[in-house]
Amino acid sequence: MSDHQEHFQRFLDAGGFHATRQRLSAAALIFTVRGHHTLDELYDILRKNIPDIGKATLYRTLKLLTEAGLVLELHFNDRAARFEVVDPQKRHDHLICMNCGAVVEIQNRFFNTVKEQLSEEQEFVFTGHTQCLYGLCARCRGNENTTTDSAIFGRISTGGCCACNAYHE
Repeated sequence: MSDHQEHFQRFLDAGGFHATRQRLSAAALIFTVRGHHTLDELYDILRKNIPDIGKATLYRTLKLLTEAGLVLELHFNDRAARFEVVDPQKRHDHLICMNCGAVVEIQNRFFNTVKEQLSEEQEFVFTGHTQCLYGLCARCRGNENTTTDSAIFGRISTGGCCACNAYHE
């Protein structure tokens, strides 16, 4: 049993939640999936291994995994909830193309150093973070059909960037 699975089992026990076969199987599979996936994408992946899983069960399991701090729910300005397994060893941020929607994970020592300094200066313990940086990817910058700047800024102003659905700079 992985550390994530043990943590989830303890969370379920402490909260009085039922550790059903489907819930535990879904969680075990979710922990092996990398990337940012919507509920529907995860459902399609999980149905191959757990044919009797319902979408509602998967949704409730994702919510519990999020509450347990094992999965992040992210919103990349397209209004679709995406879920990502938390990996404390791989802290990363996201570059999001406002034209094609591409999401690129980045690891940057400078960002991590700044976060550590803020934590020390403010005597603040981070329990997690999401950082979304918006712009145009190289492919879209070279494409003549790229959305105009005014349309991009209009899309940015229509929704938040991350799990808290707020704007960050």
